[in-house]
Amino acid sequence: MGVLMSVFAAIANWLTGKQNESRRNKFAVKDGITLFDNEMSPCARRVRMTLLEKGLTFSKVEVDLLKGDHLTTEFKKISPNKKVPAAAFQNVPGIEDCFVYESNVITELLDADVFGSKKLYPRDPWQRAKVKMWQDWELGLVDDFVPFVYQNMLTFVLAMMYPTKEAFLASLPTETPPSKREHWERTYDAQIASWEKLEQHAVSCYQNLIPLEAALEGRQFLVGDDYTTADLSVLPRLAMYNSVGLAIPGSYFPNIVAYIRRLGMRPSIVRSQSFFANLNAWLLSSVPGVLVKVSNWRSSRNVQRFDGLRVIDRALAESQTSSEFDVWREDVNKLALDGVLVADCPYSPNSWQLKLLLMDKGIKFSTSSLDAMDVVGRWAGSGGVTRVQHGQRCVVGIRAALDYLALTFGAGTDSSDYLPIDPLQRARAQCWQAWDQTLGYMELGPLIETDIISKVLVRRYEKDLLSLLELRSRPQYKTKFPVILQAFVCGLPPDSPCLQELKEQYSDVISAAQTAMTQRDNLRSLLTDRLRHLEDSLQGQQYLVAGCLTLADLLVFCRLAFFPFVGVKVSHDEYPNITRWMSKLATRSAFQQVVHNITTVCQC
Repeated sequence: MGVLMSVFAAIANWLTGKQNESRRNKFAVKDGITLFDNEMSPCARRVRMTLLEKGLTFSKVEVDLLKGDHLTTEFKKISPNKKVPAAAFQNVPGIEDCFVYESNVITELLDADVFGSKKLYPRDPWQRAKVKMWQDWELGLVDDFVPFVYQNMLTFVLAMMYPTKEAFLASLPTETPPSKREHWERTYDAQIASWEKLEQHAVSCYQNLIPLEAALEGRQFLVGDDYTTADLSVLPRLAMYNSVGLAIPGSYFPNIVAYIRRLGMRPSIVRSQSFFANLNAWLLSSVPGVLVKVSNWRSSRNVQRFDGLRVIDRALAESQTSSEFDVWREDVNKLALDGVLVADCPYSPNSWQLKLLLMDKGIKFSTSSLDAMDVVGRWAGSGGVTRVQHGQRCVVGIRAALDYLALTFGAGTDSSDYLPIDPLQRARAQCWQAWDQTLGYMELGPLIETDIISKVLVRRYEKDLLSLLELRSRPQYKTKFPVILQAFVCGLPPDSPCLQELKEQYSDVISAAQTAMTQRDNLRSLLTDRLRHLEDSLQGQQYLVAGCLTLADLLVFCRLAFFPFVGVKVSHDEYPNITRWMSKLATRSAFQQVVHNITTVCQC
């Protein structure tokens, strides 16, 4: 992504003789605020935008993602998610020394009083929820957007930097997990997704723009009358659409195009991206053919770049007939004036997290049932599936919903408020929330599909394959039907007649399912790494943060309740701190009930 930045940085270090020094001191922390950054990362850019908007002084450390800086042991100590951005605060007045990771957590911490009077997060729970819904909306793009980053950008950038795949793989840190190495190998070979899958992802990417276009009608900003974190969360992702081959035409999305241009003139946004990063983005957006030709020449191959505009009309046409939330709307109409309604899928950890929060607080609620197919392929941000209705207010997205419920309904049992008042303690709880959510969509979600939901679909459709194939014509499943079919194939026995019936028309889906099944051990290995980090963090601790129960404990507890059913055992011998912590939480009746219910669902 940042090929120009990498080249210019390498030349500068060589000229100044600082190459070895920069390597030795790569992650050294200076006094003040240090941002562990990547010039082309939209997540890192929103933190830069926040720092500049608030007029805060900071230093930057460029984390070279193409060279695997983020996968090193040193960086993992800073960001357990192994992602940018992260921030270090050292000798900053009013806040103790700490590391904080995940962009939305950092931007919220920077909104604390100690960092000035200018506020970018509203204080009212409902207005705050609106901001966080746009953050969840942006996260919901990940599943469909990221394949284009790898297939349409990094495939060609890597070939320019490394003319052979072997040379590139040799450049990765020795700590790179096998699953990550395999992913990078597929990136170099332009094998991240089939052309058909890219079409499906492109359709979803454009359909996700429809509510944004509507929300901007007659508005300067997304929430209220002022620039908020909602805007600085959404803009960097929108600015990348063109670069990854998903042009946003003004004839289709006039409000979005005007919004990008309008905000692009804001001083903090102009200053948040360097000249070379802007040049890089321009090249990728305006003359991508040059990148493709040069990289193909360097690597002696012939790889094409996907053009998203080829499916934009289809995306808009199909969105007009979607009826995905008809059942939800019916249940909302039945809801009491001040009632709480939760969209509920028993195979989604997010649903259990919401229900557990309400149960532990003693809040009565009802549920609106989601089918297992509604969450397949939608683990990052949940694509709007995760939602809560409270009276006339609908909160969409797991983080927005949890935050809203925790603030609206006040303290829970044992005087726990789940969200600490102290800004740093709250940020630490939210770092665990980001850790939990990344674990959920990158590792646990795919395993839930292959090990749990696949069995549900096989029981339902193996003897009635025609009913499964009829989902192709249902608006709410049309776009994601191949993903549903892939989950179904994962659960079929090798001698199932269904495989023969599907082989001719859906050979690519069968191949994708086989690949998913072979990746299970790698995903389990990554979950084991997560457990080791959690085990170390709980050493001598009753709870994850602040010596009291917070959202961090609730969220991670729910996620871990699924581990036994995807082949990851959490034993007392190997993880004494984790099992002690889980046993303590299970003394609370709501936690105990949730474990029982998850076990019942997953064993059926």
